[in-house]
Amino acid sequence: MTAEIISIGTELLLGHIINTNTAFLSQKLAEAGIDVYYTSVVGDNPERITSSIRQAIGRSDIVITTGGLGPTVDDVTIETVAALIGKKLVLNKMVLKCLRDYFKFKKIKMPEATLRQAYTPEGVKCVRNKVGTAPGLLINWKDKVIICLPGPPRELEPMVVDDIVPYLMSRDRYVRRAHFSAPYHGPSTLRNRTIKITGLAESMVNKAVKDLLELKPPTTVGIYAKLDEVNLRIMAKAGDEKSAAKAIGKIETKIRSRLKDYIFGYDDETLEGSVGAILTARKKTIA
Repeated sequence: MTAEIISIGTELLLGHIINTNTAFLSQKLAEAGIDVYYTSVVGDNPERITSSIRQAIGRSDIVITTGGLGPTVDDVTIETVAALIGKKLVLNKMVLKCLRDYFKFKKIKMPEATLRQAYTPEGVKCVRNKVGTAPGLLINWKDKVIICLPGPPRELEPMVVDDIVPYLMSRDRYVRRAHFSAPYHGPSTLRNRTIKITGLAESMVNKAVKDLLELKPPTTVGIYAKLDEVNLRIMAKAGDEKSAAKAIGKIETKIRSRLKDYIFGYDDETLEGSVGAILTARKKTIA
């Protein structure tokens, strides 16, 4: 399945807020074996939001929006999506209860404007917000899925991990069973491994692994230049963790054999950390 992410909020377009949600979502969807081919940012404008969702739904199986679910007048995502799918907004008693419980726990009187968040498109499944007030929405529309998530990362991230990814993975398995007469054993897991190199220019690393950079899915290699280092990222998609790890291992062995003298670390390791580990092992210090 393919997914597209639409980040909603004029503050994102103006650069007032850094959009970390797209990076987080892309990572979690990739881990679930769901490809993200497009991402976009649109302001708090109903016409432009509608246009963006229509375009996305025409080319992707899943469209995920972030932001615009708050209680203020410029939060227009729910109204816009409801109009798009032809559903009226109705009072959701379960959401209203969650809102009241939230403010009761906080020992704060619920603002009148917050009641707006209890109105959701009729018949649409809501996802409980365990941190804030805006519920998420799960919408099945024209054999596609539209998912609306709150903008604050502290609200979005647990919702994605606890509810959205498990839902999409279970739906993915259902779709596969529905479209294949025999059991489907296609790719469902995406894993990656980053090999970190220093002491060589990007062009020199490129020359050493040019054939590997030309590999096609399900196993690919990308090259990325950073300050004082070059990263080679191996990505493998397979039916299970073991198969993906095996595919990565084969490519990693080739890279190590060609660039072993210049590799200082893997994945989250840093050049400073690697140097520090060597100094510690040799009982040396730097002053």
